[in-house]
Amino acid sequence: MGDSVRMVRKVASSLVTLALVLVAVACGDDDQTTEQGSDASAPEEDVVGVTGACPDKGGATFGLATPIPIDLFETYKQVVTTQAEEAGHEVISVTGPLPPNPSQQVSDVNSLIDRGIDVLIVAPIIPQAMQPVVERANAQGIPVVGIDIAEDLMGDYVTTITSDNFEGARRAALNMGSIVGEGGSVAIMNGPEFVGRPLVERARGFAAGAEEAGLQVVDTEIDATISPEGGAAIANGWKQQFPDLQGVLVYGDPAGLGVQSALDGSWDPVVMSMNGEVAAIEAVESGTLAATYDLVPVVHGYALTYAAEQAFCGDELPQEMKVDVVQVDESNVGSWVPLDEQQESPFTFRLEDRNGTSFVELPEGFPFAQSN
Repeated sequence: MGDSVRMVRKVASSLVTLALVLVAVACGDDDQTTEQGSDASAPEEDVVGVTGACPDKGGATFGLATPIPIDLFETYKQVVTTQAEEAGHEVISVTGPLPPNPSQQVSDVNSLIDRGIDVLIVAPIIPQAMQPVVERANAQGIPVVGIDIAEDLMGDYVTTITSDNFEGARRAALNMGSIVGEGGSVAIMNGPEFVGRPLVERARGFAAGAEEAGLQVVDTEIDATISPEGGAAIANGWKQQFPDLQGVLVYGDPAGLGVQSALDGSWDPVVMSMNGEVAAIEAVESGTLAATYDLVPVVHGYALTYAAEQAFCGDELPQEMKVDVVQVDESNVGSWVPLDEQQESPFTFRLEDRNGTSFVELPEGFPFAQSN
């Protein structure tokens, strides 16, 4: 990791000076909702990740199923496990391989149900393929918290935590336009639609932003492998077909890193990708990647833990809780705080309504270190 990113570790303690971590909700009584952290004098040792609500039911067992071992989902797992265990719950997690294997994920989630979990948290590779398992959980009285579930399937989940993928991709295309200029030639690499909502929304966002920015989209390809190798193969084809290409918009950081491997002195388009993976942050710092769009997985982890506990207690949750996507580029990468340090920083969980949709509030400046 670059020197400037390392330096952030030394100032991480000043990242957020506000207090405490999540909303304390009295089980079953919305009128008794209070916000931990509103009292600046509260002792730091009282900070907990979730509320430990409905103690009469004892601790819960959360089953967490993530599809592939990338920073995004590994951080979900770390945050959920840490916060839930501090509140007296247990977490059993399963993670699929890369490239993703939908059949294995279905089997893994069925095994979680067989182990007697109280709440299921799942990010399906193929939501439709996971549907029979979700229905099985519902039939057994196990509430299901989803990750990036499409509207037509939300009814089988107590809530879904989603990234604002459309807006993030749209902003990437607008940012590309500000660099290469109106009429600049760009290629778009999308992921396979079978993955569902995140990649579908990113494809739509890229297209909308490119049109808004007046970019000339010379080609759009799909990386069916969801891998650096797939990204590199497509990029090498573009290198031959479009030697003067000015920009590439990529649906995800692994494929984006593959595109970077194809760059050389004779072919050097501006590259932007999405996810905020650590390797992509380092690439932004070194200048080989113009920007990545951070999904702030630490915040997702808090939201997932909160949702799982409230589902266990039987409390009502919003149908969807969205999380903003954050642009990381040369202007702010030096103050980006590493994921492990983000997890140590105080965080107050709040929801804000935006035109009928509940968004998780990000602390001011998060996930960047604050200058004093």
